[in-house]
Parts: sequence; C-alpha cells; structure tokens
Amino acid sequence: MTKHVIDTPKKRAEGARARHFAEIVRQTGAAGPHATTLALQRRAKGAYRPGLRAAAFARIERGLEA
Repeated sequence: MTKHVIDTPKKRAEGARARHFAEIVRQTGAAGPHATTLALQRRAKGAYRPGLRAAAFARIERGLEA
C-alpha cells in the first residue's frame, strides 16, 4: 500500500536560496555589498513591544484604518 499524497514530504529546492545569494555575490564582485545596505542590515531593531502590534491589529479589526 502506498502513502497518501499528503503524507509524502515536500520536495524543495534547498539550494535555490544559496544559489541566488551566491549569484548576487558574484555580480557585486570583490567590493561586496553597498555600504548603505550593510548599514541597514546592522541597524538595531529597537525594543520588542508586542502590545503595539496587538493594538494595531485591534484597531484594524474595529475598522479604524490609518
């Protein structure tokens, strides 16, 4: 008896993300990423405040959009 379609694992292209990343690195050359993008990647995210997110969802649910 064979497995059901849902019981089989997904076939993913595991190397696709790494391949795309390597292609970008090859295109940018030895200089690497631009200084602006590096600054954005290294920027602090700030304090984690889940209450603000919940308040925003509640506001949208009530129909009050920005």
